[in-house]
Amino acid sequence: MAASSRTNRSRYFATVPTQEILPIVNSRFESSVRGIFVIGDVMGLPLVKIAANQGTEVIAAMQQAGRFGSQADTDAQLDLVIIGGGPAGISAAMEAQKLGLRYVVLERNRIASTVRSFPPGKMVYAEPNFVENKSLLEFDGDLGKDEFLQRVDALVAQNKLHIKENTEVAHVRKLSEGRFEVDTKAGESFPARQVLVAIGRQGQPRLLECPGADDANRVTYRLHSPGDYRGKNILVVGGGNSAIEAALLLMENNRVTLSYRGEDLFRAKESNRRQIEQAEHEGRLKIIYKSQVKSVSTVDVELDADGKRLTIPSDQVIVQIGTLPPVDFLMDMGVELDGIWTARRVMLALAGLVIGYLVYFHAKHFVLLPEAAGDGKLLVPGLQFLGATLFPRFLYWLFQSILPIAWLGGLAAALVNSNMQARGRNPVVRFNHSQRWLYLGLVLYALSWILPEIATLDPAQAGPGPYYLPGLSWVFAVVPHYFKNAYGFYYLLYFSAIAGFGLYWAAKSGKSPIWRRNLTIIASQWTLWWGIPTFLAVFLGRNPWTPLLTRSLNAWPLNMGAFKVDLVVGPGDPAWWHTVAVAGVVWAAVLTFIVIPLITLKWGKNERPMPALPINYFSNFQNSSSETK
Repeated sequence: MAASSRTNRSRYFATVPTQEILPIVNSRFESSVRGIFVIGDVMGLPLVKIAANQGTEVIAAMQQAGRFGSQADTDAQLDLVIIGGGPAGISAAMEAQKLGLRYVVLERNRIASTVRSFPPGKMVYAEPNFVENKSLLEFDGDLGKDEFLQRVDALVAQNKLHIKENTEVAHVRKLSEGRFEVDTKAGESFPARQVLVAIGRQGQPRLLECPGADDANRVTYRLHSPGDYRGKNILVVGGGNSAIEAALLLMENNRVTLSYRGEDLFRAKESNRRQIEQAEHEGRLKIIYKSQVKSVSTVDVELDADGKRLTIPSDQVIVQIGTLPPVDFLMDMGVELDGIWTARRVMLALAGLVIGYLVYFHAKHFVLLPEAAGDGKLLVPGLQFLGATLFPRFLYWLFQSILPIAWLGGLAAALVNSNMQARGRNPVVRFNHSQRWLYLGLVLYALSWILPEIATLDPAQAGPGPYYLPGLSWVFAVVPHYFKNAYGFYYLLYFSAIAGFGLYWAAKSGKSPIWRRNLTIIASQWTLWWGIPTFLAVFLGRNPWTPLLTRSLNAWPLNMGAFKVDLVVGPGDPAWWHTVAVAGVVWAAVLTFIVIPLITLKWGKNERPMPALPINYFSNFQNSSSETK
């Protein structure tokens, strides 16, 4: 499912359903914009305990990173602006209060507004049960809505938290490093060093997409009070806790049908699932699985139930299918979102494709040791006429002589500006996009050394190669000469990076499931997908089994030549070598189009939760929506 939309900043294209779009943050909850942190429901984990814990953890991460150091204009600038007064924002505010920080919480409604909108009798669950509550919120067991709100209100009053209710944020602007301006729709402005986004999704429900769904008299997305309905035919749409609890509350005085697109209610809390299945068994309500609403009329609703059309009478449709992330608000701040293709991402992806194409199809023509090089240089096509002009020498002089001086001046200006901004002062010299220009300068300077060694505009200097790529010959003091080809060296770096980052993130997480997962990936990459084919080719030498073993493990398109019969039969070789090559092509087709798809279907993404393993538990909630609260 793809979607496109327009924000105040740009147009974007989403490659996932809107409800699955999430902000990209690092282990400290910091977004792609340095100084803007994101926690809570907006991260796709609609769990009160998780949100409260994140509020505690993010303040600790900021303090550990030294984000609350001394500043010259502390009287005019807050240490932190917290956007959102839910469990995540309140927890963060209590930690900020404990540290003596200058902060404010901006909440567009009342604090804990999501819980306040719950219907009477709805529980606030302290899930997951195996996760310890690390926050200052007293929330170690399931609580009723009223008791939870009483505790929150008492904590806010006792700690005298700095909270401004009914204050909706309009824009967050980054002025410079460590300087933000948070503007409200009422015209107020709050300067701050850091911004913490702790908003939920409750204000943007997912909508039904069918004829009649826009009839506000027939379709509603929130159950305020079950007492508003009596003697009605009511269709509840959804399969999470919110939908189940709404159906249970309404069935006492109404005729209730629950429509859910899934085969069973696996996403719901166990107690809720037992209650509604018992109610269905007793005939107190009806559940229609694998069903979707196709149209809403003035007297009934049409469903598609596992390919069959059903029409059921309905006075009211209550939709509880989750909520949507505030994509426009996040993009307006410049926060990068997972699942959205912006112009920058498209350009980076195209650059990656070009680099990948060059590496895959042309790296074999380059070597990293001078003694492995062939004759001549690579002739640049179509530009031979420039060889007789002064233009190539002018570019060489420009990049070798002028560029280093300009680059050092730019680096000095960037360092001075950074120092001035850290002290709360205006930059001495305006140098916009300094990092990009400095990186570009380094690339151009490196190319001015490398290109003349590889390429030529003079046909007389051209040759068949392979061509020497300078600058990396020192590596082979420790790396075997087998990898002297740039293609083989690329794969050595690629799989080494997989191993290095896999071990780093496993050690950083400290969780045994992540250790097991990452070690499994590293072992399979270094053996099946690269190690065995590579080293067998080294040890076995020329024989019919080498190409067969290589393609038997590397499917297309990882192996672009998987369906090509190798010319392995030479003078003096037995004819059956050709049979082995043909068998390799047949197996490559079976592996690519049968084996791997079957493995993916069986052991790919598992949407059902596995409570015994935290990693699966969290991934399940991340894929679900706010209806699981």
